Amino acid sequence: MRKIRLISLCLFAALFAGACSRLDEKTALNIYVRLPEQAPDTRAVTNWSSLLAKETRINDLRIWVFLHTATDATLAPGMLLGYLEPKQLNISGGEVQKFSVSLDRTLAAKIQTVDVYVLANAGAAGLYGIGMEATPADLDALVLSGDLFGIDGNGEPTATDIIDNVGLPYTAFGKNLALSGSGSDLSIANVELVRAVSKVQFVFAQKKEGELLPVEFQITGLELSSGQIPEREYLFNDSGSACKIDGGYVDRTLSFINLPTKAGIAGLSDPGSYAYNPNAGESALSYQNRIYEALVSGTLTGYAPCYLRESDKALSGRISYRIGGSDIKTVSFSMGASEQLARNRSWVLYFYFNNNSMTLSVSYSPWEDVGPYTIIGR
Repeated sequence: MRKIRLISLCLFAALFAGACSRLDEKTALNIYVRLPEQAPDTRAVTNWSSLLAKETRINDLRIWVFLHTATDATLAPGMLLGYLEPKQLNISGGEVQKFSVSLDRTLAAKIQTVDVYVLANAGAAGLYGIGMEATPADLDALVLSGDLFGIDGNGEPTATDIIDNVGLPYTAFGKNLALSGSGSDLSIANVELVRAVSKVQFVFAQKKEGELLPVEFQITGLELSSGQIPEREYLFNDSGSACKIDGGYVDRTLSFINLPTKAGIAGLSDPGSYAYNPNAGESALSYQNRIYEALVSGTLTGYAPCYLRESDKALSGRISYRIGGSDIKTVSFSMGASEQLARNRSWVLYFYFNNNSMTLSVSYSPWEDVGPYTIIGR
């Protein structure tokens, strides 16, 4: 009798343990975040190689996953399913990084689609305190800080560098994303990080004949026109396209200081060879890469990149210069009527002096961010 009772107790314990095990079962919801490619590898130790590397550095990452639709009507859209703020980041470009949220399996089985928001380098947008308490509405309405990336604390436009140990702000989001997989392992489609700011790049060169740089010239001014930089803008939005502008535009001209001098501008025998040549089949992205390689090697001279809040206006400006003892001359430049300085876009303006004149070449394209990409963390 004792033996039967002992067997019964053991069987009950085993069944109870199995039931508990089922109750405690979890489902991993995997979120794949595509990370920007790192700057081109180079052995040249220059300020340019450092700047290019800083553009793709991820110092801080925050991920929100919200319910979008479910088979259970009692589960409300916008319910927070998970929040991640990884502290140990060792992120390399050109990869798709996997992050996982742990869900109760019963709840996971009822989820149909989700909304995912990713914010990287939050401090660059003045968002140090944002975290798990943020709602989808909060995230949709985030705006860049008024004293970073194009506007200083007094509302004055300014050319800005990347903030050390903070980086450039990146955002990514995907809405109504379907789940794949089953049981203990679910996944959603990749979401792609893009820079929440834009970049204007001024590049210079001059003609060199042998060891001579025969033409005397002086750059006397460089500026972007007023009324083109928004005071505020959304980091996230519903459309996924151009940002929504809020608060109007800064009505002040953006002037650049410490302009390159003749002695500090690179010389080469054919500066025109670095002009943008779309008629020869060169894409704007390929041209941008060619320019950056020349900057890193010192073949061309660049003014420090200007990282600005994106704008839905076509930017314009002018450069003034003097050759020899002549009067000051002015060259105006502008984007095409259909272009705008949207996030993650780069506007390259290449000025080169050839004998007694200055020529301008303009290119507008996405920042370099191409595959192939490697899936890591599986």
